[in-house]
Amino acid sequence: FIQNTAISFRSGSSIYLSNVNYTKCLYSNLAENSNKNGATINLRHFIDLNVFNCEMHKNKGPVVKAYYGQRINSIENVFVENIAINGVGLYINLCKYIVIANTVFHYNKAIESGGAVLVMDPRHFNITNSTFSHNAAKSGAAVELQHCRLVTYKKCRFIHNSAQKYGIVTLLQCKII
Repeated sequence: FIQNTAISFRSGSSIYLSNVNYTKCLYSNLAENSNKNGATINLRHFIDLNVFNCEMHKNKGPVVKAYYGQRINSIENVFVENIAINGVGLYINLCKYIVIANTVFHYNKAIESGGAVLVMDPRHFNITNSTFSHNAAKSGAAVELQHCRLVTYKKCRFIHNSAQKYGIVTLLQCKII
């Protein structure tokens, strides 16, 4: 999807999406939906969201926006030069289990929070072997996590990220192991 408007998938209150997979995809130069709710990938009420080996370049609005999900896996993805108000690469709210592995976030910019990733209210957030470089935001230049029960970081690299107010990685009411 190159130079198109964003794609939005929503479910009704009694329909849940299961095993949603994005594999080897390229999203470039996509504009945020006109209703300001949208993102390149926008899901609500789902069981599993898997984003594998995708490239996201120069998009406006959060690239992946997810609400009310069970599991999200972001594996071997590249997020470069995207811009949004909050949560540029991944904007995740009320999803139970989140895994980010072998993923690269370069030169992303949030106007407010989460220059690369903004996650709110997860039960478990696990990030492994990922790189965050030259991302910027007022708060959480690379990552902002809010109200986490359990956070695991392993072998991550944070290089030249810039926060105007609070931290490269901002954790609000989270338990880290």
